[in-house]
Amino acid sequence: MRETTDVIIIGGGPAGAAAGIAALGSGLRVSLFEAAGTPREKPGETLHPGIAPILDRLGILAGAEAAAGWRPDGQWTAWNAPPELSRYGVDECGAWRAFQLNRAMLDTLLLERFVALGGDLVRPAPALVPMVTAGRVAGVVADRRVVRAPLTIDASGKRGLLRRALGLTVRAISRPLIAHYGYRRGFFDAHPMLVGDGDGWTWIAQVEPGKIAWVSLLLQGGKEPRRLPDALAAMPECGRPGATDVTWRMADRLAGPGWFLAGEAACTLDPAASQGVLRALMSGMMAAHHAAQVRTGATHAVEAERSYSAWLQSWFQHDAARLLTLYRTHAKNFPATLFYA
Repeated sequence: MRETTDVIIIGGGPAGAAAGIAALGSGLRVSLFEAAGTPREKPGETLHPGIAPILDRLGILAGAEAAAGWRPDGQWTAWNAPPELSRYGVDECGAWRAFQLNRAMLDTLLLERFVALGGDLVRPAPALVPMVTAGRVAGVVADRRVVRAPLTIDASGKRGLLRRALGLTVRAISRPLIAHYGYRRGFFDAHPMLVGDGDGWTWIAQVEPGKIAWVSLLLQGGKEPRRLPDALAAMPECGRPGATDVTWRMADRLAGPGWFLAGEAACTLDPAASQGVLRALMSGMMAAHHAAQVRTGATHAVEAERSYSAWLQSWFQHDAARLLTLYRTHAKNFPATLFYA
């Protein structure tokens, strides 16, 4: 079966779903291919209060507020020092509150919004084969379904399905870094906490009543998890722990003829950068914006590629510099030569 659409999106995580919602909002036809049949379970995310306008623009703010298992108004930081509580802020409406939102629920809210707006969701999607000729992307082949589109957004995460098909190089700017994560049963604190020392850090957050999420990183690298704080280690495990590669890296090209990379298909920083979900949402929305500009003729394709690439590179470089400063300030036992340009 052969068909055409305006935009193809590979991946139904935050970047892909946000791209789909934004593209539909610009009047484009969109087909989104997601390999997983159900949302993937990932560590609970503490989304900063500043993300609320983005969630509102995507049409899921009310759902996120209802689904959030916890709404903290600040966070603890204890890095080579006694714990200190920092409040997010306050205005005439009251205290600013973060969203402690399960990632599977976030993905569900976004994809349900995409479908409600008329998007074509293919899930679980069969193995995709991008149609690439001389560096230009013309669509995808999914089993017996051939879908052609002038624009494709790769939001397939670290696996970078389209990125690999294009033969793009991914440049690491840090040594290998592995983040470990898991859950414990019990109550830790109403506010998330970042505990760090010269070896690395552990992030602890109450994701819902009776359930705590933790993420840890050893800055020296290695595959062994960082030792958890005693109070957390004494609590019973909830589910199986996991690990993920969070080496700092970026693709050598972020856009090209008929394609854009978004989310972790484009770039990755470790979770201490604290903007992973926001960057995924924003990069998806920005890729969709430029795709719509090209599709309607408002912007030349080459200018759209250049503008999108410069925007995402600038954001990534800013966050990488900020994160490196944090580590060089607090992780005294961490060799400064670990990171390189």
